Amino acid sequence: MAAYASEATCSCGKKFPACPTCSDGWLVERAGRYSRFLGCVRYPKCSGKAKLPTDAASHGERSEGW
Repeated sequence: MAAYASEATCSCGKKFPACPTCSDGWLVERAGRYSRFLGCVRYPKCSGKAKLPTDAASHGERSEGW
């Protein structure tokens, strides 16, 4: 699992990596045209994103907890 600057907590209590662009969102796993990535829950208002850890992205597996 990659180390992110901070974590955000959803209303359900789960912890997610905080969005690097905005202060209100957190990153969730999304499927893009070429690969999976972490994108902000506030999309399209926020376009914050990050790469998935290489082991989960290369094998098409979901990362645990995200």
